[in-house]
Amino acid sequence: MHRPHLRPSSDAERRALSGALWLTALLFVVEVAGGIVANSLALLSDAAHMLTDLLSLGLAGAALRLAARPATHRRTFGYYRLEILSALANGILLALFAGGILVEAWNRFQDPPAVRTDVLLPVAAAGLLVNLVAVWWLHRARGGLATRAATWHAASDGASSLLVLLAAVLLTATGWRWIDPATSVLLAGVIVTGAYRLVREAVDVLLESTPGHVNVADVQEALCTVAGVEAVHDLHVWSLTSGVHALSGHLLVASGALADGDRILEEAGRILGREYGIQHTTLQLESEHGGRFVCALAAEGTAAGSSRPGS
Repeated sequence: MHRPHLRPSSDAERRALSGALWLTALLFVVEVAGGIVANSLALLSDAAHMLTDLLSLGLAGAALRLAARPATHRRTFGYYRLEILSALANGILLALFAGGILVEAWNRFQDPPAVRTDVLLPVAAAGLLVNLVAVWWLHRARGGLATRAATWHAASDGASSLLVLLAAVLLTATGWRWIDPATSVLLAGVIVTGAYRLVREAVDVLLESTPGHVNVADVQEALCTVAGVEAVHDLHVWSLTSGVHALSGHLLVASGALADGDRILEEAGRILGREYGIQHTTLQLESEHGGRFVCALAAEGTAAGSSRPGS
């Protein structure tokens, strides 16, 4: 049985990415100018982060357009993985960016320069406001991994704008120049956290790991509830891209139940779609005994666990 897979993108997702892209571009220009005038590493770091956000949003938008293209004989799954490659590239760029911030912060710790807080304060406040709007737009779109990557970029930028705002207040109150490079180090920590999450999720998909919300043993037991199914084996669950999950496996059925194969496959497909959100399923029916997960053992608890195939 083959059940079609659908790309979970929407006009709302594309509009949110486009709107966030224009907002981020405007804020990038403002922060570069403000950082130069204020002589603030924290603000320039935030501006550089904005540049990676622009790339992130551009890659995410391009990935959605390309992923919507139909499959071909050469690329039978279409272009779904472009979204994952986009997220992976974003994570790597974020990590490199954090390293650059740390190097410059170290240099500035040696001889902290004066910073114009009268420029730093309003620009940081504007950055916080713009990023909150971008996060709201992207979150409402409820998109895939590339859109979540862009959301994380905007959220981390919002956090960095807040840190810059607090640094400006402290600088004004105390005059301690080391606050500016210290804030940059904190920003680097925020960026590294986001980079790690993006790279981990992308690598999981590329390695065809089982989706985090799916327990293979539970799926096997669920398939065993279909009347006529005696055993399940060679079961694999993976993600084509974020939100699009696939499954393949073999169902051992009683010899007399093969004639009822259409019903078995249809019921199995409904269970997989309803309970696990698996849209793309390929199941093969067999009548010869050989399944390593035998359904008769499922009710026996620990006995069933010993017969599951490494899941």
